[in-house]
Order: sequence, then C-alpha cells, then structure tokens
Amino acid sequence: MDEICIRMKELRKDFCLSQVEFAERLGITNAHISKIEKGKTVPSDALIKLICKEFNVNELWLKKGATPIYNDEIEIDTEKSLSSSSEKFNKLLRTDSVLIRAQAAQLSMLFSEITNIEGVNDDDKLLYLKMCEKLLYDINKVLSVFKKNAFDNQLSFLSPEDLSVVFNDGFKAVFEDLKSFESFYIKGKGS
Repeated sequence: MDEICIRMKELRKDFCLSQVEFAERLGITNAHISKIEKGKTVPSDALIKLICKEFNVNELWLKKGATPIYNDEIEIDTEKSLSSSSEKFNKLLRTDSVLIRAQAAQLSMLFSEITNIEGVNDDDKLLYLKMCEKLLYDINKVLSVFKKNAFDNQLSFLSPEDLSVVFNDGFKAVFEDLKSFESFYIKGKGS
C-alpha cells in the first residue's frame, strides 16, 4: 500500500484534528478517513485535491512524499528564486552596452516563447515545464565550462577543436533528454 495513508494521518495530526474533525472539514465520513489511514483504501484524486486545497498542502508531498509539505513553503522558495533571477537578469537589461541589452532582450523573448503553453491542462503544463527545466539544466552544465574558461581568460588556450569536444559531449545529454521526453510524452498520451 502506498504511504499516502501515513502522510494523511501525519497531516491530520499536524492540524491537531481527530478523524471526525478532519472528515467534517472535507465533507466525508470519518469511517472513510479511518480506512485510508489504515491502508485499507486509497483516496481518490478528487479527495487528494480537496485535501490539498483545504489544508494548503503540496499535492506531490501527499501523493509521493516530495518536500516541502505545504504550498506556503513552495511559494516562499519561488519568490526567492524569482527575485534573485530577476535581479541578475535586470542587471543585463540595465547595462550601458546597447548590444548586451539587445541580446538580453532577445533571450527574454525566446524564454517567453519557450514557456508559452496556454490552453494546456495543468498536468501537461507541469510535465512540459519539467522537461524545459531538465534541458536548461543540462545546457547550463555545458555552458558553465565555457563560462569558467571565459572568466579565467583561458578561452585563448582552448583550440576550436577542444571547444567543439566540450560542447558536443555536453549536448549529447541534451539530445538524450529530448529523446526520452519525446518517448515518455508519446507513451503517456498513447496510454
């Protein structure tokens, strides 16, 4: 049995609620809560969504144990990340160099296009954004080698062939990601 029963009980106790009180807040019977907590039944997706909404719980925590537990923590982390990344990017947009500002604006437009996924359900949006995150993570790993060498003023010591090897090896991971995402997405849609 999935450990969702343990997490539901943990959540209920975290709010200092009896099974009766917990069930009342959800509009279900305490017998149903009891069965779930004992691992005799699994909560429906609708009940999981209701619990997450009512108690501001991260759905991935309730379903799979992924942290953080509460959405407030996700929002705090999100705000910190947005603030930090916006500050860094805005420095590029405020630089004195017209060419750097123009290139930063182009990157911003490209990112906007990549993340423009209107009209897609939330599950597919999340899957798509996770794929984008993985691809960008791998691209960042490749570019970090370039940045390190550029910042250490060592690019002149690397031949074009050496740079080509670094980029080719790094981008192999990106292409493998694309293949696995395509395969996963097609399997997921075909099922």
